[in-house]
Amino acid sequence: MKTKTRLTKEQTEKVSGTVLTCAAALFIVIFGLLIYILPQHETSERENRVLQTFPAYTLRKIFCGDAADETAAFYADQFPARAFFTTVKAGAELASGKMENNEVILGTGNTLLSRPVYTEQDMTKLKKNVTAAETFITRVRDSGTTAAVLLAPRAVDVLEDHLPSIYNTAQLGAVWDSAAAALGADASLSLSLRDELTQQAQAGAYVWYRTDHHWTTCGAYAAYESLGEALGYEALPQSAFAFDDVSDAFLGTTYSSSGLYDYAPDTLTLARYPGDDELTTAIIALDGSVEKSFAGLYDFDKLDTKDKYSVFLGGNYGEVHVTHKDGEYPTLLVIKDSFSHSLAPFLSCHYDIVLVDLRYYRGDFNALYASVSPDAVLLCWGINELVTSNYAVLNTFLTQ
Repeated sequence: MKTKTRLTKEQTEKVSGTVLTCAAALFIVIFGLLIYILPQHETSERENRVLQTFPAYTLRKIFCGDAADETAAFYADQFPARAFFTTVKAGAELASGKMENNEVILGTGNTLLSRPVYTEQDMTKLKKNVTAAETFITRVRDSGTTAAVLLAPRAVDVLEDHLPSIYNTAQLGAVWDSAAAALGADASLSLSLRDELTQQAQAGAYVWYRTDHHWTTCGAYAAYESLGEALGYEALPQSAFAFDDVSDAFLGTTYSSSGLYDYAPDTLTLARYPGDDELTTAIIALDGSVEKSFAGLYDFDKLDTKDKYSVFLGGNYGEVHVTHKDGEYPTLLVIKDSFSHSLAPFLSCHYDIVLVDLRYYRGDFNALYASVSPDAVLLCWGINELVTSNYAVLNTFLTQ
């Protein structure tokens, strides 16, 4: 009769540890290979942002540290089944009692706010970008052209009252202090709506989306009104516009990146005025041809997609032209990020507009500026954008 061999406790633990180690190693190997085998995604519709594809390495990137950052972002953005694991992680974070997930804070009143996390390198980039903007605007003004800078705040600035009481707000002003220090004596070049929009939000005005990082159409009107003196136009009263609610199912980028999906959507409102449907919005390809165009200021087909904010001007593109059919309007060049999309309908009351997003534009910026020959120039970015992007190209303007 054979006797059964029983494993000791130590042997059982050793076998279990070996199995777990092998399973983890197999998981890492399989998913590590799938990152390179599966097709890469250039954009995330769910998060409404550009994803990091496999980096193009250069010696400059390697020595400056950008290569390491891009590689880390590549693995994070292209990880297989990323959406599923994001949801699982969100559930685990909430179960642990945290008031946030994926750097998104659960605020009061069904509000989601991105928590700013800046490194020393980020703050250095901010200063470089602000300095480049300052130099650019000074050169434009010296050439005799009207110019202004508008820095849009963040949700945590405007909706600070919705932050949990335990949240430390002491560092919220650091990014603004750094930008002001970079501008130095020329701080008057920049307009900021941080205080004004915060006051309006505290008074109950719907100036910022609860699930997105943008201002609402109401917030965009405040920006339009504030720019009048700097750009030389007289802002029209709100009564000149019809504010139409076109969707009550808008869930923005903050919602998408949170991994939390039991939140009430925002209302998406468009500002309309008589004759705005006679304008033409044209998306310009790199060779200067029209890639796509539509009548008016709004691409209504986008309301049937996840990225409903793209109803404004059709979404993110390198170069977009908004023109009146009679051709009697001065030209405004807007160097921008997506905050300008809901601002453009108001500005179109006074200008033909050329919008350039340097995150996507790959042409010769100096040549573009010369061909546009603008009557006025506006730099309009979210302050957070100046921490994450590189606008050093502005340093080359009017130096060639």
